Amino acid sequence: DAVTSAGNNNTAMGVNALGALTSGDENVAIGDSAMLNATTCTNNVAIGSGAAMNFAGSHADNGEDNNIAIGQQAMRNVNSGDNGNALVRGNIAIGKESLMGGDFTGEDRNLDYNIAIGISALNSTGTSQHTGSICIGASAGTAINSNDASGTTIVGHQAGMAITEGARNTAIGHEALKAVTTTDNNNA
Repeated sequence: DAVTSAGNNNTAMGVNALGALTSGDENVAIGDSAMLNATTCTNNVAIGSGAAMNFAGSHADNGEDNNIAIGQQAMRNVNSGDNGNALVRGNIAIGKESLMGGDFTGEDRNLDYNIAIGISALNSTGTSQHTGSICIGASAGTAINSNDASGTTIVGHQAGMAITEGARNTAIGHEALKAVTTTDNNNA
């Protein structure tokens, strides 16, 4: 059931892994439904049941490229949609349900250069554009749901877990900035 057609130098292991691929190259998908809906993606690694499952940019100029999703359902809902300018690139998500994302449908949005390591780290971005955040630790940055929080750096168990829109916040340590929601430029 893995890799049913086209594309070059792809590796798939698991039921339905890379099952919809039409022209993507050099992807690795390991696990039940890993990169299940990916059609034109390039240079991605998805390891785990449902990892990067909904990568499915449907416009010739957009897509999900150069991402790493490791863990059950890591980057599961990410889909750049059908807008030619929407991109998902250079993200690293390691941990169950990390950087879950959402479907951009026809919107011109990007999900770029984020790092989410830990169970549920940076997992509420949904359909919001988001760029350049680093969230390391279980539930680190778990409430971030706005591009206004781009550029946030959070390291620690439940650090910054209430931030939704606060920009350029830096939190290092167990539960650092745990209660901050929308204020900017905090350091703890």
